[in-house]
Amino acid sequence: VKSEIWSPDTHRFHDGFLSKVLRKYPFSVEVLYGMLVYCIYHLTRLFTSATSTAAIARAHAEQTVHLEHRLQLFSELPIHNYFLRHPLLLRWANEITASMHMHATIIFLVGLFYYTTTRNRLDAPPAGPRLYEACRRAMVLASLVAFDVATIWPCMPPRLLVEAVGVTGEEEWRTFRFSRTVPSSDFQGASSLWNRTRYAAMPSLQFAYALLIGLTIFWLPLASRTRRRYGFYTLRFPCTHRCLRLRLPSRLRLLCCTIGLAYPAVIFVATIATANHFVLDTVVGAVLCAVAWKGNKIMLNLLPVEDSLFMLAAVHKPER
Repeated sequence: VKSEIWSPDTHRFHDGFLSKVLRKYPFSVEVLYGMLVYCIYHLTRLFTSATSTAAIARAHAEQTVHLEHRLQLFSELPIHNYFLRHPLLLRWANEITASMHMHATIIFLVGLFYYTTTRNRLDAPPAGPRLYEACRRAMVLASLVAFDVATIWPCMPPRLLVEAVGVTGEEEWRTFRFSRTVPSSDFQGASSLWNRTRYAAMPSLQFAYALLIGLTIFWLPLASRTRRRYGFYTLRFPCTHRCLRLRLPSRLRLLCCTIGLAYPAVIFVATIATANHFVLDTVVGAVLCAVAWKGNKIMLNLLPVEDSLFMLAAVHKPER
């Protein structure tokens, strides 16, 4: 059942100073959305750390490990131990999970906004601003769902299970031979960030973001002039004297496919190697990505709230 909802009209503020600023610099509106996603992302961690007890989060982590054993998904320890034997790789994995993934998300949003929304492009892509807006809404929705899941079902990451020594039985502890991978002397910034993510391992919002970014880049609609730049490869069969002509994608399409596949894979390996998430966390993160993308239009129901806030600020949001 569809119903009409009244939304404030801010056109009367069209000539205001702030409205002119937003029209001249439209990405400033996206900065506000980015701050909203960032706040939700970190409020999830802070809230779960403040309200969840270590015993409950540890019990949920142990349940996750037991479920992975039954599903034959428990493969964290071999990856984790391999990186422990290679300190340089471990250092890079720590940097990726601590800060680089957030920088990559910001770069992706800025680049996608420029590619799909900037008006002074000579050859605009087919999707236009709708693709960017859908990605932004999906990220906000994923953050909200992750906040709810982490609040209802807090889960301790593998790296904190080292504190379970003396709490769980010796036989049980042998299943959880994880190590802390963020030395406080070398990674002060990473340590301070990781301390805020104590009991929000499920689902992996990092991997949900990475998968959303990767799939968007993989299927990114390219401009018509770049789509036509493809080549052909002829495959010959000497026995039958026949040949098969294959059309190869353009270099830009190959680059998009490579980045789209590599980025989620790197984030997956980094989060497992640093014992920041279980494999099952990333599986739930992938489901979260699919749910957020499929249901991103739910966030459109909040447009009246957005218009009301712009009304209170006497600002007219620029139209695209």
